[in-house]
Amino acid sequence: MSDDRKLATVRKVSEINPIPDADKIEVLTIDGWQVVAKKGDFKVGDLCIYFEIDSVLPQISYWEFMANRKFRIKTIKLRKQISQGLVIPISHFNQVITDKRFDSLDLREGKDITQQLGVVKYETPDERAADYQGLSKKKHNFAIKFLTRFSWYRKLTKTRSKSFPDWLSKTDEPRVENSIRIINDNKGKTFWISEKIEGQSGTYWYKKGFLKYEFGICSRTVRKMPIDGSNWSRVAIQLDIKNKLKKYCKANKVNIAIQGEVIAANIQGGIYHNVPDSNVTRPFDFFVFNVYDIDKKKYYSKTELELFCAYVGLKHVPYLKTIELPSTVAEIVELSKGESVLAKGVLREGIVIRSEDMSVSFKAVNPNYLLKYDL
Repeated sequence: MSDDRKLATVRKVSEINPIPDADKIEVLTIDGWQVVAKKGDFKVGDLCIYFEIDSVLPQISYWEFMANRKFRIKTIKLRKQISQGLVIPISHFNQVITDKRFDSLDLREGKDITQQLGVVKYETPDERAADYQGLSKKKHNFAIKFLTRFSWYRKLTKTRSKSFPDWLSKTDEPRVENSIRIINDNKGKTFWISEKIEGQSGTYWYKKGFLKYEFGICSRTVRKMPIDGSNWSRVAIQLDIKNKLKKYCKANKVNIAIQGEVIAANIQGGIYHNVPDSNVTRPFDFFVFNVYDIDKKKYYSKTELELFCAYVGLKHVPYLKTIELPSTVAEIVELSKGESVLAKGVLREGIVIRSEDMSVSFKAVNPNYLLKYDL
């Protein structure tokens, strides 16, 4: 699981198809992505620069047509055709970038040019706020307010709030549209599907340190303080995660980390809370999708994860079904559509597809969800 997103890459056009009742546009297939483009700009086999959804483009004149969208690329529908991304021909590159610094840019197939082009990932308001939660004095108790007067404490909290453990991967499954090789290598093999929950990714661990056992909390990218008013801290307190992990680790003589999705009424508008027929009853909840043995450097299998959750009294992500892996991206994206298990009438964000031993995994995001929430 990698945290590096290749937003701008050099790719090949593998297929071109017409769009019914559309004279000026057509749909391109770029690996597993479907992208609407101007008719005649591309031929099958052409190299192009492809920008994934969630890209925010540099504000240059070539992309002035994106100004009203704040230069952000997202899922859209044109003439009933879903389009995910933006493509420009390699031949147009000099029109896009005239800065001499990019004269030697490598435009061979497969090259990632995200950083060189100054493309950044769009973050939702929830994501932008997430890693800053819990540091205001209003949310701290008297002891923490008092300790913040000392420079040694401020340095400690600053360090701990930024460092993600280097012995664990951050939680970011690859998209199915970028996983053609995985599909080709595993089609027909048995995989299981879980619902992809819309929340905030969280990591908790309990392990033996130099002098004593350590309990740690992280958001998707940074470490948090155990008592800081953040969603991660609050769900840990509400569900007594520290003591649950402590009991399990000492009984089984292991050091483990768990990763899952924090959901709350203040995340994505509380989509699971604000409906009459919801299975979510608590202000904060947590659904485990990974259990990691720190000593063995190995993720628990699906069966082991289920046994762990039953033992400690935590929920795991909702399992939907077991399948033989389809051979096409389109079939897998179709599986992502549907209603959330957590709330009646709410679209699910998508699915995560995993092998039983957790060695292979990727996600498919429901395009209808992205369109509904303008993501």
